[in-house]
Amino acid sequence: MEQKADRGQLPVWQWMKNKNNLIIIVLIGIILLIAAIPTNAKKEGNSAISANKEGENTTELEGRLKAILEKTQGVGAVEVMITQKEEEHAYFSEQKKGGEVLGVLVAAEHGDDAVVIKKIMEAVQALFEVDTHRIKIVKMNLNKSGG
Repeated sequence: MEQKADRGQLPVWQWMKNKNNLIIIVLIGIILLIAAIPTNAKKEGNSAISANKEGENTTELEGRLKAILEKTQGVGAVEVMITQKEEEHAYFSEQKKGGEVLGVLVAAEHGDDAVVIKKIMEAVQALFEVDTHRIKIVKMNLNKSGG
């Protein structure tokens, strides 16, 4: 007993015998399979300074950030401190240490100037992809006396 659809349409098995219909079904199946492949939702950023990719330690990152900030107009002398989440990565026989930047502290000569603070904030965010609440900019104490 064959089951026919209403309005005189062909049964499903006869409809699938047509090559064009079968090709369409196979293509739809392939598209669904491709769409179901999991993707890496959290892609690594293309930061100009990346601890994970370059295997730099915190001291190297601080030195590079200090150098670039001191070349930025209006900033003046700076001291930088970076905290990182420590992670070890093994690439073949090399051990590289690096990690996600957790926070950045910048003591700047002109750290009380709103324009300078904005420049430093934007630079740190661009380089390390750190949220603003994890960046602190303070005015550097230029007095040599310890009091």
